[in-house]
Amino acid sequence: MAKKTRRASRAKSPAKKAKPRLAKASASKAPAGSTVSVICSECYEDFVYHMNVSADPITCSECMHVGVAPSPADKAKFSAAVAKTRSHLIAAIIPAFLFLGTILFYVSSLNDSGSIEALGSGMHYGLLATLTITFLATMAMAIRYEKNRNEVYF
Repeated sequence: MAKKTRRASRAKSPAKKAKPRLAKASASKAPAGSTVSVICSECYEDFVYHMNVSADPITCSECMHVGVAPSPADKAKFSAAVAKTRSHLIAAIIPAFLFLGTILFYVSSLNDSGSIEALGSGMHYGLLATLTITFLATMAMAIRYEKNRNEVYF
C-alpha cells in the first residue's frame, strides 16, 4: 500500500506554529476567593474553608480534628453546590421582599384611608390576594432552598 502524504497547500506556515497556545481552564479548578462552609464531624463546629488553598489538610480550630484536603474534582463539586444554594437563596429572598413591601403598602393605604370601607373592597381584597400569593411563593422558595442546601462534613 502506498503511503499517504500531506499536500503542500495544507502545510502550516512557520508563523502559525510559533504562536503559543493558551492552556485551557480546567473545569475542576475552583474560582479564586470561593469559600465553603465546612462542619467538623467530631465537634460540629462550623468554619469557612477557602477553595484556593493548596492541598494542606483541613484542621478544625475548635477540637483540632484533621481531615484530608479535597481533590480538585471535589472542590469543583463544592463550588457548583455553593452556587446552586446561593441561587436558591436569592430566589427565596425576592418574594419575601415583595411580601414585606405589600404589607407596608397595605398598612400605609389603611392609615391614609382611615378604614377598610374607605379603602374600597377591590383594593382591600386585591392587596390581601397579593399578600397571600407572595407569602405562599416565599414559603415555596424557602422550602426549595432548604431541600437543596448542601453541607460539607470532614
